[in-house]
Amino acid sequence: MVRSLLAHHLHRRLSDAEIGQLVRQGRTAAFQTVVVRHWPVVVAYLTTCFKDRAAVSRGTEQVFSDLYDATVGGSPPAGSIRVHLLTTARTLALREWNRAPEAWDLADGFRNWAAAGGTWPLSVNSGITEAYHLLPGRSQAFLWHAVVERDPKACVARVLGMKKHEFGAFAELSHTALREAYRALQGNAPAADITEPALSREARPDLSDLDWQLRAQLPVILLGWWEGTRYEEVRAATTPPAGFPPFLARAVRAASRVPRVRRRNNLLRCFAGPRLGLAAGGAAATGVVPALSNLSASHDDAAPYAPAPSPSTAPGASQAGQVSPRLVPATDVIRAADCTAESGTLAAEGTVRTLTDGSLLRFDTVDFGDDARIGITLGLMGQGPPGAEIAVRLDRPDAPVVATIPAPEAGSARWVHAPMRPTAGVHTVYLTACCAAGNSCVSITAFTFS
Repeated sequence: MVRSLLAHHLHRRLSDAEIGQLVRQGRTAAFQTVVVRHWPVVVAYLTTCFKDRAAVSRGTEQVFSDLYDATVGGSPPAGSIRVHLLTTARTLALREWNRAPEAWDLADGFRNWAAAGGTWPLSVNSGITEAYHLLPGRSQAFLWHAVVERDPKACVARVLGMKKHEFGAFAELSHTALREAYRALQGNAPAADITEPALSREARPDLSDLDWQLRAQLPVILLGWWEGTRYEEVRAATTPPAGFPPFLARAVRAASRVPRVRRRNNLLRCFAGPRLGLAAGGAAATGVVPALSNLSASHDDAAPYAPAPSPSTAPGASQAGQVSPRLVPATDVIRAADCTAESGTLAAEGTVRTLTDGSLLRFDTVDFGDDARIGITLGLMGQGPPGAEIAVRLDRPDAPVVATIPAPEAGSARWVHAPMRPTAGVHTVYLTACCAAGNSCVSITAFTFS
């Protein structure tokens, strides 16, 4: 028990993705933090499926054992671990019902649902859910934890590896991306579907209460079987195990038999990652390196960042900070202050950069991934006459424009979303201001791609 508590204490500040990296590198005990974070929700869900506590306990351990095996095998869930665990729990319960439909330990409601074919309720519109599936995995996980389950901000930030002060910005970005994805889906719907009277309201939910729509739709559509009230009651009353679950205890004992030299080398490799590396983490602790390394440590994929060469500085640009050439996921919230280089900016206050006509911000090694990104969202504040805009270019400051974002009116601050040319792979991103000469026209706080 002491060892499991120590393991959780050592790793509790790491994100789920970072813990997955440690587990794959041989730090088996780190998985205890995933158990502590998510154990109550699996117990709660299986309690709505089984009446017998022993069946719930066995099922919960099996769900986490399956996740551990997938993580060690290099196939962790791409999106939300929480949703993955709940989906696995539902599948396990259905498998038990299929094996013995009349088993006494099945909950009556779940048994009836399974006997009816395990159908998904057609009365619930899936438009919001379809849009949810178009979002990056990190945004999906954020919306599930923060909106559907209403987890505390500190918990959400820890699970996703973000700073507490980033919570509000990421919430707005995720909601904006969801609305844009939903509207894009509706815009692509066949005309015959849009004019169906039966779908006139359900197909176009009130997006002004998006959180309510998410809570009403996501669990039912994603899981099929969902008793929300019972789930919340049991979750609130459940505490995680104090010691390692049996499957993890066996894995930890097996890992402890690895030769000592090999274990020491594994330990050194574990602490050479983007969060705790000597080059990035050590310098960041002294305040020399901008917080880009911290932001980039939070990502959808569990694989470590691959170093990439940094492009040469654009003519006339001055260095804003010496950062390690690590890939920065395009879906992260990238702060303006973390630019690799800047030119022509009028002011640099905290995380904000104020631009005039021709001002340029450069961001190296932004990783758009294999799936093309088709939108950009910027946090902007208007500073001058109307008509100002931000042009986005890739790889060269004189390259063709891939997106144009209009600046808000003077004195107005908001997140502005715009479509962009589909982009994949690793690129240098250039943001250039276009406005009346000699005037400050827009301030930038941060941006992200979707």
